[in-house]
Amino acid sequence: LRDGSLHQGSVTSMDPNEGTFILHSEADR
Repeated sequence: LRDGSLHQGSVTSMDPNEGTFILHSEADR
């Protein structure tokens, strides 16, 4: 159960992070 919870949190945290990264890349371009 602990492993599953940790994995879910990592995925959720990475989801918004990826979106921000793309936005930054586009703005830099």
